[in-house]
Amino acid sequence: MPNLDNPQYPPDTTSMQYGTFEFKFENNYPMPKVSWGLERARTEPGDLLSDEITIKLDGIIAISGVNTVDVGELITSAKNLQNNIFNNDGKLFNFTFASVPMVTGYATVKDLTFSENDNYWTNYINYSLELAIPQTGSGSYLIDPDGPNYNLTNCEDTYNFKETERKYQDPYSVGEQKPIYELTRNISATAKAYANAKSGSLIFAKHWVYHREKEYPLIDLFPSEDYKLFNRKRNIDFSETDGRYSISDNFIVKDGEPWIYNNTIKAGYENTNFLRTISIDGEIEGLEPATGVYQPNLNSTTSRSGNLDISGMLPLQEYTKNDRSSIPGKTNLNVTKYENALSGYYKLITSNIFFNQALSYDGFSQNLISDNFNFGMFGNYKTKPLHAIPFSITEGLDPQKGRVSFSRTFNSRPTGLLQGSLFESLNLSDSKPKSLMTTVFVLGRRLGPLYYNPYGFDSNDQFVSGVGTRTVTFEAFFPKPTGLRKYKFPMEEINRIDTYLKLYAPPNYGSYITEDSQDLDLTDNKLTKTITWEYIKCNPNTF
Repeated sequence: MPNLDNPQYPPDTTSMQYGTFEFKFENNYPMPKVSWGLERARTEPGDLLSDEITIKLDGIIAISGVNTVDVGELITSAKNLQNNIFNNDGKLFNFTFASVPMVTGYATVKDLTFSENDNYWTNYINYSLELAIPQTGSGSYLIDPDGPNYNLTNCEDTYNFKETERKYQDPYSVGEQKPIYELTRNISATAKAYANAKSGSLIFAKHWVYHREKEYPLIDLFPSEDYKLFNRKRNIDFSETDGRYSISDNFIVKDGEPWIYNNTIKAGYENTNFLRTISIDGEIEGLEPATGVYQPNLNSTTSRSGNLDISGMLPLQEYTKNDRSSIPGKTNLNVTKYENALSGYYKLITSNIFFNQALSYDGFSQNLISDNFNFGMFGNYKTKPLHAIPFSITEGLDPQKGRVSFSRTFNSRPTGLLQGSLFESLNLSDSKPKSLMTTVFVLGRRLGPLYYNPYGFDSNDQFVSGVGTRTVTFEAFFPKPTGLRKYKFPMEEINRIDTYLKLYAPPNYGSYITEDSQDLDLTDNKLTKTITWEYIKCNPNTF
C-alpha cells in the first residue's frame, strides 16, 4: 500500500511523458513502476519476423494536496487518465531517469487495466498500462533484410501442386489422354497494430503480402517451357481485428497449347445407303496465361474478402489487343480465353486434325458392315474412302466462357468432281427418240392399217427415229469467301466441268447441243451448269 502521506518524489531530472500527457504527482498521477524489454517474433525455423520493445507501467491515481479524498474526483481522474492514454496512442513515449533517456519511441497501447485494491478505491486507484514500440529493420527477411519494418507476428508463402481428375485429349495423338495439374500458392501475414499507421495492423500485413509477391512472382518461380500457368483464380481473406491478410492463387498447369481439347467420336453407317459415318463432337476451352502481379489498395482497408476470378475476359493489366509484350517470356500467347479458344480451333482445322481423327476411327465403321452382306454384292461400301469435306458442320461460340463447341460428321459419299467443292449434285434427264411411223387405212383389210416410215432408211438400211432430248445439270457449292476483296471464283474448276459433262453426250451420231448455260451465284457461292442435246437414232426398235 503506497504511503500517500509521505510520498517519495523522483529526482527533478526524471520524467515520463506519453504524447502530451505527463506522469506527475501534482497531476494526480505519480511516477509509476516501469519495466521494459525486447520481444522478438520468429518463424518456426527461427527466422526473425519483427522486434518490439514492450513497456509495462504499474501505477496509482491519487489526489494530491488533500487530506479527505472525494471518491467522485478520484473516479474523474481515472477517466481522465484513460482518455489521455488513448488520445495519445501512437505518439512519442519518453522515460528519462537522471537526465539519461531510458526508453524512447512511438508507442501503441496494448492494454490498460484498472484493478481492485485493498481500500476499494476510497483514496487511490491501481492501474496497469502496457505499451509497445516497434523496432525498424525487421519483419522483412522474406523480401529484403534491409527493407521497411512490417511488424509481423506470422507470415507464410506456401505452395501445393497436385494432379487433378480432369484430363484433356491430345489432338495430335489419337486416344491419348493427358493430365491437368493444379498449383496453389498461399501468401499470408499477421501483423501487430501500431497507432502511427493509418489503418493499423491490416495495412502492415497487406504491405508485406504485396511486396512478397512483387519481389518473388510465381511466374518467375515456375520457369518450365513445357508447362505453363493458366487461369489464375484468387481468394482474398483478411481480418482487421486480427491484423491478418492473405491471398490464395490457384492455377491450371498444363503443357502444350493454351487450350483444352476434348471430344467424343462415334462410328457407324446409314441403313438406307450404307454410307459409313464418323461424328466428332468436341469442345475447345481457351485458357488465359497468368500475367501481372498482385496490386492491392495499400492506402485503405475498404477491400472485401471473398473470391476474385481474374481469368476470363479481363486480364490483370491493361493491354492492346494482340499485343503480347505484357506476358513475360510468353509473347506467342493470346491474352484472353476466347482468343486462345478461337486460335486453337483454327489451328485444328488448318492442320486437318478432324479428318485425320475420322480416318483413325473409320476401321470401326467398316467392321460394322458384314463381309457377307447380300452375298458380297455391296463389298465396296466397306472400302469406299471417306470424303475429306465434312457432310455437316455445326459450331457454337461462347465468348464469355472462352469456349468453342463443334460437331463435324464425315461420311463415305463419293468424292466430288471439282476440287474444293462442299456439295455437288448431278441430274440427267433423257426423253428417248420415237419411231416415225405413219398409218395407211386399207379398205377391207382384216389386219388393220398399214404402217411405214415415210422418211425411209439410212445407208445401213436402219429406220430413222424421231428427235430425242438429253439434259445434264450440275450444281456445286464452294466455301464462302470471308471477304470479296481480291476474291476470284475458281474459274479453272468451271472450265474443267465442261469436260466432265460432255462425257454424257448421246453416243450415236446425229446429236447437237441446243443449250449450254452456266450461272454463278456469289451470294451462296454456287455454280450451276446445264448442257442439253437433241439427237436422233436409227433402228429405234432397240430402244
